[in-house]
Amino acid sequence: MVDIADCIGLAAWIEGKPPELACILAARTALRVAPVLGNALCEDADSRRRRAIVLSGFRALAAASCTSTWPKRAAEIRKPVRVAAQEAMATVSDVAYGARLSVVEWTEAAPEEHESIWGAEADARSLGIVEYAVDAAARAVGAAVDMVDAERGIAGFDSVYEEAVAAVAAAYRAVDGIHEDGELFNESQENDDADTDVAEHIAEFWKAVKLDVECLEADTSVGGKPEAVAAGLMRRALWLDGIPVWAGRRWAEFKDKLPDEEGWRVWIDWYEARLVGRAAEASLEFDRIKIPKDDWEQGPAHVNAIISKLIEAQSDPLLVALSHGFEELEAVRQVSSIDLTQYAERLRHALPNDPSHAVGITKDMLEATMKTILHHRGCEETVNINFAKLMTRCLSELRLTGTSSQATDGERYARNIASSAQKMMGTVAELRNRAGTGHGRVIGEDPVITGADANLVASTGLILAAWLLHHMDA
Repeated sequence: MVDIADCIGLAAWIEGKPPELACILAARTALRVAPVLGNALCEDADSRRRRAIVLSGFRALAAASCTSTWPKRAAEIRKPVRVAAQEAMATVSDVAYGARLSVVEWTEAAPEEHESIWGAEADARSLGIVEYAVDAAARAVGAAVDMVDAERGIAGFDSVYEEAVAAVAAAYRAVDGIHEDGELFNESQENDDADTDVAEHIAEFWKAVKLDVECLEADTSVGGKPEAVAAGLMRRALWLDGIPVWAGRRWAEFKDKLPDEEGWRVWIDWYEARLVGRAAEASLEFDRIKIPKDDWEQGPAHVNAIISKLIEAQSDPLLVALSHGFEELEAVRQVSSIDLTQYAERLRHALPNDPSHAVGITKDMLEATMKTILHHRGCEETVNINFAKLMTRCLSELRLTGTSSQATDGERYARNIASSAQKMMGTVAELRNRAGTGHGRVIGEDPVITGADANLVASTGLILAAWLLHHMDA
């Protein structure tokens, strides 16, 4: 059992592991403290700080996410990600230094202005914590760049591990800082959270790291290649045990401070996709990082408009459908007694690299959904029933089949939809038997299934499972 409760334990675990695992841990930990960037926004400096800190911070986080998710391609963006990290640290350090200088100036010029001095001190402390969050992202980028250099023989792999642990340490200091400083913590918390023990929040932080490590160990133990294992973890929710209250609240407050006219939706959607583990599109992520330095310097409205056009040009309808399928399943989980989260997580892990496995998981999910519905309805004899009969029985139990002339228009439409759904589910089962995992077959004779095909099958399966559960609870 992995036992990681501090940087010493993390460093001990990382030693000797594939460097890709160190990089992915650093990137995910840096992403968890992204809401801390909101501490930089105050009423008298929002415009400058959105440009100098928030945009630079998101840029560094995107660089860390991209290089750690696709480490084999990190070399092609080595220079822009290094620049992103360096400029993010330089800008936040400059603003934080200015805030500390303001404290000195207020104290010397008007020592009797207590409120102004206290406000300046709080701002300086807040920006000091933001520095830790940005440092975490920058060091995560540094770990990925060092891995590229080590593979070229111009650096040692020790620097990868050192930078990765340093990234986690910086993120830890950010979390520790916002909870140690009562004024900064309580400003965004409800009264019943005000006395929460700091140790509890630190335990949440290290538990998230530990759960990531356990996932990496589990996937590596079954023969997963390091780069595939790293990419698989990035397709999981950022907080595997659920997002903490403090992080959720700070993120909600942070994004509300970002003005619509500057186009921040491209970053809000990007981060929320990372929160839930939605698969990122590699070409879009690399294009985002490759935006020229001159464009980044023109500020949020300019560069966010460029990103928006990239998203519009590269939007894949199949990925949109797949995301919708995951969201439908999550929505029905909130109101249903049946939880199919394990199947959704397995699909996220399988796509897009293992399409055959994704097809097999989709069929298993539909079968499990229908058997569980029948079990909840008191129909126990479903163990040995074949898939075709299972569909017929489940749809009948849900009153989605029949030819009664007394049926209402709504019932007739539902039955027409059910007829089409039955055909789609049957096709999924047939495809699984011919090309999915779970059955032995003659090697070389099985049909090839592409990632796009698997995405369509999975998105259809997710929506069908959610649809069946909706009818079960109707």
